[in-house]
Amino acid sequence: MTAPAGLCAVPSTFDLPLAGITERLGLSFDGPDLPFDEMTGTQWLLLVAAFSVFSVVASVLAVRWQINRLPADYFVAERPPRPRRGPVAWVAGNAAGLLVLTLGLILLLTPGQGILLILTGVIMLDLKGLRPLERRIVRRKKVLAAMNWVRRKSGRPDLLPPP
Repeated sequence: MTAPAGLCAVPSTFDLPLAGITERLGLSFDGPDLPFDEMTGTQWLLLVAAFSVFSVVASVLAVRWQINRLPADYFVAERPPRPRRGPVAWVAGNAAGLLVLTLGLILLLTPGQGILLILTGVIMLDLKGLRPLERRIVRRKKVLAAMNWVRRKSGRPDLLPPP
C-alpha cells in the first residue's frame, strides 16, 4: 500500500508480538487461556484508550467529590488533627492518596486535571508537613478559581484563599 506524499500508511493492525504474552512473562497456570494472549495491536490500543477515558472520568468525579467535601475555611483554619485510625485504614488511605497523586502527575503530561488531582491526592494523604504544600498549590489563582467554580456548580460556598 502506498500513501500520498507527506502521509504515512497506517496498517489496520500493528505487528506487535502479543500472542503468548503470558508465557513470555512466566505467568503459566492450569486453566483457560487469558483473553490478552490473542489480542491484536489494535485491540490493545482500544483497551488502553478505554482505560484512559475511564481514568479521566474517574479523576473528574474524584476531584469534584473531594473539593465539595472541604469546608469553606479549609485552607485558612488550622486543620484539627484527624481521628486516630487503625494501621490498616491508615495504610489504605495513604495508598489511595498516593495513587491519586500519581495519576495527577501523569495527567500533568496528558490532557486532564493534573493540578487539581495532585491537590486531591495531597489532601487525602495523612502525613505531617503537607499543609504548606496544599496552601502553596491553592495560592495559584487559576487553581482556586477552578475549585470555587466546582463548588458554585454544586451550590457550595467559595473556599477562602489561604494566607
